[in-house]
Amino acid sequence: MSQTLLVVDDEPAIQRMLQKRGEKEGFHVLGALTLREGLSRALKDAPDIILLDMSLPDGMGSQLLKQLQAEPRTRRIPIVVWSGLDRDEVREKVLRAGAVAYLHKNDVTMLMVTLRAMSRGSQSGLTRSREIAYEDALDDLAPRGFGRK
Repeated sequence: MSQTLLVVDDEPAIQRMLQKRGEKEGFHVLGALTLREGLSRALKDAPDIILLDMSLPDGMGSQLLKQLQAEPRTRRIPIVVWSGLDRDEVREKVLRAGAVAYLHKNDVTMLMVTLRAMSRGSQSGLTRSREIAYEDALDDLAPRGFGRK
């Protein structure tokens, strides 16, 4: 089952390049050119991973990061911020705000490695979540004094 990657970046050439690279890696790639469109697509399409540019025509990516972290439907979606800005204070700010990674736009190879690792990690995390839910359901069925609780 392929995972959905939402790319929020205002540069059409970058959108096209990431669509090709992402699809090669097995992602279903969606695009958004603005913060507003990114929020709308995240809420509507519930992507598995969001790739967020820091500088967009209608504001800074950190604004969208905060909105997505505050929204119950999107707060668990891992967000990778990538930017042409290579400043430690910006990196620290977005990582503290909830981004799982901050990468420089010049390093597309590292971006793809990161997305691939996240995809594998979320698949194994999903499997473990299902196992835990199953174990919890069994515990709920067991008479008192039996099971883990």
